[in-house]
Amino acid sequence: MTAVFEHLEPRADRLSSWLDLDVPDDRFVASTLLLQSSHPGSRVYVATSDLNLQTKLAAAGLPFIEPPPASPDTVPTVELLLTRHMAETPCSTEEPIGPLRRLLDPDSALPGTGSATVGEFWQWAFSDVLSNATRGAFGEYLVARCLGITSEPRIAWDAVDLRYHGHGIEVKTSSRHQAWPSPKPTPPSFDIAAHRPWDPVTGLTEPVARRVAGLYVFCHYVGPESSATSNLDRRIAVLNAENWEFYVTPTTAIAAIEPARPRLSLSAVMHLAEAPRVAYADLKSTIDGILGFPTSPAAPESQATL
Repeated sequence: MTAVFEHLEPRADRLSSWLDLDVPDDRFVASTLLLQSSHPGSRVYVATSDLNLQTKLAAAGLPFIEPPPASPDTVPTVELLLTRHMAETPCSTEEPIGPLRRLLDPDSALPGTGSATVGEFWQWAFSDVLSNATRGAFGEYLVARCLGITSEPRIAWDAVDLRYHGHGIEVKTSSRHQAWPSPKPTPPSFDIAAHRPWDPVTGLTEPVARRVAGLYVFCHYVGPESSATSNLDRRIAVLNAENWEFYVTPTTAIAAIEPARPRLSLSAVMHLAEAPRVAYADLKSTIDGILGFPTSPAAPESQATL
């Protein structure tokens, strides 16, 4: 086993709003998140018997190990703690109850339906991508795809829309184009209200509403340059990433100017955005730059399916 010592100094503008760098436990959690983001392919464990710190680590989604009782003859080592943790963790080939971690195969049959498949269900349920709910999910997919984090399914009721190298990201979509007939265009606006975070693993909801994510990506569907002539054309146009524009801003900027406001107009989003209007091709480098990561194109992910 090799020990590597790294000096990590978290920045307040890159953290979730509930972490306070003046609080030692919060500063430790922030440093651990930064370490995790610096080594995305590695496991990070914290060895601590401090109940308050364990609670904050669990809230941040960081695993911890309970050290064994100290004795004069035994000095716990990192290797001993990890070995004990692995030995006490039940081995199973079945996935635990909780969020689905593998993608469904669109060619999988639906038992008892004859020849129906998962893909046919998706076509039936989600073809109207211009509708608000499906367009919102598509906006999340566009952001996740450019960041290279689509190897696991979307968790609809997670505390944040996306998790990217230890950072929570909220993705909000809006457009003046709607699926229903309207006598005049609807002004775009974006939901930024604080919510009581729900943990999809434990099933518990926090008692206090807050903004959990450290970053917001506002996705504005501007529509095609030429007016579509049919309902199908209007839906297909949504699938073109060139018909979208993006605005990225840290949550701290929203909290400082609009602490209790539930929605933002498009003009307010433009004013708050850390970067001006961003095209899809530049979205990853913009997000990485704000988070302090090296900017490079996202490599396509291999996707595991059931």
